[in-house]
Amino acid sequence: MLPHRALTEALKFTPGREMLTLTPDRQNVLLETSGSRLRLIKPGQPRDFPPMPQPPGDGFRVDGDRLVRGLPEMLPYASTDQKRAPIITGVAVRLAEELELASADGFRLAIFQPGIQLSGGETGHIAVVPGNTVKVLGTLWRKGDKPPDVDAAAIVGQTTNGGSVDIGRLAVARRNLRMVEDRYHIRFSFGAISLCSVLLQGEFPRYRQFVPVTEVGRRVMVHAEELLRAVNQIAEIASEGANIARLRWSTGQLVVSARAAEVGEAEVSIPAVVEGDDAEIAFNLGYLQAYLWGKTDVVTIATAPGDAEQVRNSMGVFSHRGGPMVIMMPMLAAAAESASGGPAEEEEPAADGEPQHEETTEAATEDEQPGEPAP
Repeated sequence: MLPHRALTEALKFTPGREMLTLTPDRQNVLLETSGSRLRLIKPGQPRDFPPMPQPPGDGFRVDGDRLVRGLPEMLPYASTDQKRAPIITGVAVRLAEELELASADGFRLAIFQPGIQLSGGETGHIAVVPGNTVKVLGTLWRKGDKPPDVDAAAIVGQTTNGGSVDIGRLAVARRNLRMVEDRYHIRFSFGAISLCSVLLQGEFPRYRQFVPVTEVGRRVMVHAEELLRAVNQIAEIASEGANIARLRWSTGQLVVSARAAEVGEAEVSIPAVVEGDDAEIAFNLGYLQAYLWGKTDVVTIATAPGDAEQVRNSMGVFSHRGGPMVIMMPMLAAAAESASGGPAEEEEPAADGEPQHEETTEAATEDEQPGEPAP
């Protein structure tokens, strides 16, 4: 056993070309390179280290690339407030016939199906993986070796009698990882690496009930980079007001605007494809910028059906090719002009400029049965 932080900080600045020599004795470990020397005191013996929990069963063999790529995409939408609702600080892994990932922070909800079919293990419930475990798994997957698993070896064995190897199946097999959980712990294994973590305990929100029915609603399709540019153009005005960015769309265009009583107002128009009636809805500026950052291609924003007032109070459903569906609470911004002809004052946002309706996830936990199918 070695003191982790002292060791990693020292190695962080050690050139990769250097040969590192470790010399242990009873109380210390000496680490030497050609130009450095580090002596670390052992904090204990290996036998003192707690044993790794071993969830029983074989669990599921899944496509590691898809799972590990999907999990970190959910983290920006998970809560960071450990005191308010610890269960939503992790990523929910819904173990069903098709694996589904979800995260929520009370103002936003993300849902993603990475295209992983599950068989051979117990399904019908949700395992909530801590956010730090998701980060560690991503690092290990990027840097660790991923040798062929048993199935890959069987594929290679098919060539012993003169058959030909299926290169496609072999390549997929090299990316498999094993996922085993027992409601209290979860273990991810691939190659020589095993990562075991406790699961967050509690009832994750019944998130599917908050997904609006948008098939017959109003929607706009716009290029992500163009929309981010427009949002950034009105960002200074919005930040001087209530941190609200208004989106208004009609045939052929999307208008992004902001108002601030002490500064003025800004408006940017960009090309768009509109389906259904015209619509206007407002969102938190920071959430819009965070969602759009780094995206290319087309982003679709949809609302539930209804009249103009219902749409303004509706949640927005954001989707982008290959990424999670994100449901965002609206900001309740006054749409009408004041009687004097000036802009009406914005309604008060929640603390720190975040959108209202904070009760989203708390209300969702009532009578929740994690194993039930979503309504």
